[in-house]
Amino acid sequence: MSALRTLAPIGTLNRIQYDRTADSRWDAVLDWDVGSASLRLGVEVKIGSLKTAPQRPAARPPLTPVLVAPFLPRAVRRELENQGWSYWDATGNTLIRSETPFVAIRLDGADKDPDPERRPPTKLRSLKGRAASEVIVGLLQNGGRASTIRDFAREHRLPLGTVSRVVSLLREENLLEPTGGGPIVLTDRLDVARRWADDYSFIKSFQARRYYSLNGPDLALSKIVDSDIPCAITGIRAAQNWLQGTQQAAGLPATETWLYVSDRAKVERIADLAVDARDGQIVVAECDFLDRERPRVSNGLPYVTPWRIVGDLLSAGGRPASVGEQVADDLIRRSP
Repeated sequence: MSALRTLAPIGTLNRIQYDRTADSRWDAVLDWDVGSASLRLGVEVKIGSLKTAPQRPAARPPLTPVLVAPFLPRAVRRELENQGWSYWDATGNTLIRSETPFVAIRLDGADKDPDPERRPPTKLRSLKGRAASEVIVGLLQNGGRASTIRDFAREHRLPLGTVSRVVSLLREENLLEPTGGGPIVLTDRLDVARRWADDYSFIKSFQARRYYSLNGPDLALSKIVDSDIPCAITGIRAAQNWLQGTQQAAGLPATETWLYVSDRAKVERIADLAVDARDGQIVVAECDFLDRERPRVSNGLPYVTPWRIVGDLLSAGGRPASVGEQVADDLIRRSP
């Protein structure tokens, strides 16, 4: 999209939109208005350098197939053009070609690969990262199933490569049902959540900070929720709220308030929070997933999705982990 924005003179209409609900055969579909032309681009992404041109998927007008890669050798570019592809590589080799409407853009980049030692992405060895947590939560929330990696990535607005690496790790560790290339099916959701918690941590993965508030945790939370800052509660407090719906008790008092926010610095100012690494009862983590994992609102307060509550508590160990398992058992009973 950044490259496309450079392909029109200053003052010329050049608007690009990413269609999140488009045909799943493509890694992305872009609607591009440039000058008086409106194009719909079906984008196929190849992470490594190519030796030959891949087969072009069937594409009906007005969709224009575009292959994107780090580098495309001259012979591959010629083959792509013969097959009806448009293309772009990171060195600037560009061909955008459409008959309806008529558009023809050709730019030259490098003739030699600037990174001949380029290797494919390394395999994932841990689930401790923030991105991996979104994949795991999404799989667990889906009832432990997904039709394909590409559809799952599109539905949850996650990078295809990240989803693929997490799924590969789960497969290597026998945490997926053998479906012969069919849908993705977790063997046991609680086992997967426990495996995730072995690497992941609410505190460490999100570098959460402890705070003290002169106003007390409840008033501080009220100020944060009433602000325009996206936020969601997790931990024991969130587990208690979830289990109340099934007339269960968490069996552990909520002595701390764990909170995800999109802007921690702004929250500090609004709620008058002071860092207290040892005794702080308000624990705040900054994240960017709240627009993808929609918070659940109960009694006017936002809570993270239930399986993230499970992961956050399991990763804490001890008695909080037992509450996490209680929530997981309830979730599994509700969606067998």
